Formats: sequence, C-alpha cells, structure tokens
Amino acid sequence: MEDPEPRARLWQDFRVVQRYRESQRLCANPNGPIAKAIANSPLRVEGEPALLEDYQRVLPTYETKPGSGKPRGYWFPGKISQLAEGLGRQAEYQYFYAWSSGVAHVTPLYAGDRRQLLSSTFLFMAHTLYARMMTLAADHFRVLVDGELYQVWERVARGDLLS
Repeated sequence: MEDPEPRARLWQDFRVVQRYRESQRLCANPNGPIAKAIANSPLRVEGEPALLEDYQRVLPTYETKPGSGKPRGYWFPGKISQLAEGLGRQAEYQYFYAWSSGVAHVTPLYAGDRRQLLSSTFLFMAHTLYARMMTLAADHFRVLVDGELYQVWERVARGDLLS
C-alpha cells in the first residue's frame, strides 16, 4: 500500500471501531456512578444510531475474516510485531513490549521492584517510546496526522517532555 490516502483512511476510520467497542463495553457493565451516568445519558442514546451506522460502514474493512462481523484489534492488517519490523524497530519493540507487558500484567520481575512502578523513569520511558513509535508509524505508512500533534510526538520522542 504505497499510496498514503488508504493508510490514512484506515487509521482514521479505526477510531469508529474503537468508539463502538468502548460504548458497548461501557453499556454492558456500567459500574460506578460516572459509568452509569454516561451509559444512561440521553446524549449517548441520541448518538448511538449514528455510531452504529458508522461502525457498520467501516466494519468490513477491519474484519478478522470476511463476513465474520468481528473486527481485528488494530487499524492495520497484521500484528504489532510486523509493524515494528516494517519500521526497522524490532529490537525496540521487543524490549518495550516485554517491559510494558511485565508491568501491565504484574509479573514477578516488575511486581517485586517498586522502583519500576514508582519512578518517573516508568512514565518517561513509556511516553518516549510511544511517541517514537507513533512518529515512525506515521512516517512509514504516510499517515496524515495533525501537524501540531506530530510536533508533540516529535518533542516527546526526543525526551523533551517538560519543554
């Protein structure tokens, strides 16, 4: 897919899939007063038909198998590791994925070391690597991104979080 327009559309339209999933998840299990208020909001009820229409429009593009009605987890076909490989960032991906997965799933290595979770290094590393991957993906796949957002990603990727 060399033309940037289809990539940009894939990236932008996947937001509809994500919004639909979040809406379904929230309404299926509205725990707590804020979630209940959102689930019962007249604005949500009012907007739901348009969201469903948009979702049904984009779903065929993201289905795991044609006609399955089940969207894949990412905007791009394939796996995150394939995206990293296409960007020439396999080592960075492997390290960050193992590290963030260890923290998210509270593995013994990370659960036993409070410094991993309590230090500002954790947030700095997560933000920096996320921003690097976003700029690399936008560049590689020629995804059209708002200029201001891209500049923020570039600054964060360089480690300029405070400026």
